Amino acid sequence: MERQTAAKKNRKQARERINDHGGPQISQIYTDVIMQRDPETFAIIGAAMEVHRQLRQGFLELVYQTALALEFQDRRIPYAAEVALPIKYKSKLLACAYRAEGAGPGTWRQPGASRAQVSVA
Repeated sequence: MERQTAAKKNRKQARERINDHGGPQISQIYTDVIMQRDPETFAIIGAAMEVHRQLRQGFLELVYQTALALEFQDRRIPYAAEVALPIKYKSKLLACAYRAEGAGPGTWRQPGASRAQVSVA
């Protein structure tokens, strides 16, 4: 019931938001919905967008990684750079590790691999 009430309130607020042309601001409505559904993702994307706004394009990846790490620190978003994740194959630990470019909230898994084939230890 509480969720239904919140949804009605959100729809009402969306109807009240009007741009210069008399229509709803779709991007703002979408942003509000996403932020409520997944605040961690919204915070991470916001940090990345701020880095892009400040630096624009043309730098090597390391510049953006370093700036994003600082932005995460400023926003108190947990972050670890170049995390080595141990990999198991058929219940055996591999001698090598998967190095994630950055590990924030949530879990990491080797791209392109199913849990049945390769799993993070």
